[in-house]
Amino acid sequence: MDRKPLKVAIAAVLLAGLFTGFSTFPVHAACSINCWALNQDAFNGGQTDVSIQTSASDPHSFRIGAVLTNASSANPLTIFGWQFVINYNATEFTARGDPSATSLYPDGAADTALLGAQTTSGTVNWAGMVSGGRALSGTTNNANGANGAFTVFLTIIAPNTAVTITADTLFASVAFELNTVPSPSIQSFTITNVIFVDSSSNTIPGVHAGGPITETITDIPPAAIIAATHETTGSPDCVPITGAVCTAFAFKFDGSTSSDADGTIANPSGYFWDFGDGTQNLGVTGSIVVHDYAASGTFNATLRVVDNVGDTGSARDALGNVILNMQPSHTQIINLSTGTTLDTTTTTVSCSPSSVTVNTATSCTATVTDTSAGPITPTGPVGFTSSGAGTFSPMTSCNLSGTTSSGTCNVEFTPSTTGTDTVTGNYAGDSAHTTSSGSIAINISQASSMTTVSCTPSILKAGSSTTCTATVGPSCSASCPVPTGTATFASNGAGIFSSTTCTLISGGSSSSCFVTFTPSAAGTDTITASYSGNPTYLGSSGTTSIKIRGHFRP
Repeated sequence: MDRKPLKVAIAAVLLAGLFTGFSTFPVHAACSINCWALNQDAFNGGQTDVSIQTSASDPHSFRIGAVLTNASSANPLTIFGWQFVINYNATEFTARGDPSATSLYPDGAADTALLGAQTTSGTVNWAGMVSGGRALSGTTNNANGANGAFTVFLTIIAPNTAVTITADTLFASVAFELNTVPSPSIQSFTITNVIFVDSSSNTIPGVHAGGPITETITDIPPAAIIAATHETTGSPDCVPITGAVCTAFAFKFDGSTSSDADGTIANPSGYFWDFGDGTQNLGVTGSIVVHDYAASGTFNATLRVVDNVGDTGSARDALGNVILNMQPSHTQIINLSTGTTLDTTTTTVSCSPSSVTVNTATSCTATVTDTSAGPITPTGPVGFTSSGAGTFSPMTSCNLSGTTSSGTCNVEFTPSTTGTDTVTGNYAGDSAHTTSSGSIAINISQASSMTTVSCTPSILKAGSSTTCTATVGPSCSASCPVPTGTATFASNGAGIFSSTTCTLISGGSSSSCFVTFTPSAAGTDTITASYSGNPTYLGSSGTTSIKIRGHFRP
């Protein structure tokens, strides 16, 4: 009986994490013999990088390495298969390789997980084993809300024998793209479910997961917005590309409303188009391009943008398939039909309430209407922008839904500065509809603040001192920034403050500062602390009473 298929099947099941009896290994204390750690490298440079950094600062996509340490000639490790899981915040990151020149498809994504490819003594060339047919490997990615888990596994194929490691060895390098600037900007990644097995599929003891690493994100990824307009038959717009006027199947693609909140998108080199018919325009023409499909059909067009620090996200995989995920630097028009005339649309935007205080959300709804004689429901995304500072939630775009001539969707917008903001909804169009946009102005006023004051001790004798603390907090939710500025102190009784003002210091959900007050006469004094406000918060005040006894006489 041939046992090879059975052995491979057992290893694959084990390594896929289905053998729940060995699902997690605790972090062990440091040891030297018969003990090995699979550590994360926060700034992995490729398939031979085994240097370990526990933290990194990232303006764009990055890779995390899984490096086995503590293996040596005195402490060898012999294995037949392995797996590990990297846990990450799936709302802030997408497990995906950036576009690569080595991809099988032009501008296609690199593999999310690159196996280690070391050839030095004591290491293992995992990538070489897989390409040579001596091992098989795979990955899975599970994202449930904010909980992301990316699994990498490998098993050697019998009759090939187990390998022995006696030096630091890279198992895999896993790529992550940025979805946004996370809050907080420092994000933790952990490695769990580390399972190593021998050739009999027995779990190898002594192998444990290393500690967490942190990635500090320093850039907001650019947002790609795409619009398609059917060119008029005979238009000269196609002449520079095809040498002839446009056929009935030509489109103008407009990505000029794409944006980068904290930088720029170079034109033309920051715009990468794929028209879905096997042709691309990769950083050549720029934000607005014309493409003539020359025949009736249905195509998936994509746009990828890159900002000034290289932040981007893959629009297509290594086979040319469109990638659909939360990463904002690429977008798409799915099932663009070249054989019909597009219906015109209008877009209106409403925000309720239309007047809010700073750091308070308003719900903004986009309504896209088909204005043709035989309307059909518009579908696809609407991208939102604001003329002022603030954030959209859960994303900067939403997908239309409806059953009549109109489709609607909504997002929440939370302004972070006062004034009048213009919120704009940009409809990208679909296979049957033209693009359109609409705007609305919202008024943002200062938020209220709350000031309290306390003095300790509150009962004292004249000539003694009490410490009076002013605490100022926001009137909105705990996610609002704390007030900054100064507090001013006053008393209705005789006495001296160490200073009548102090500068607020942030701490948790409020800010505070203190002075000392020395009363000079007996009685009950009212201490008042007044916050002057700042561009975000209105001023406020609070009071407290202290009792002062007369001087003791001998």
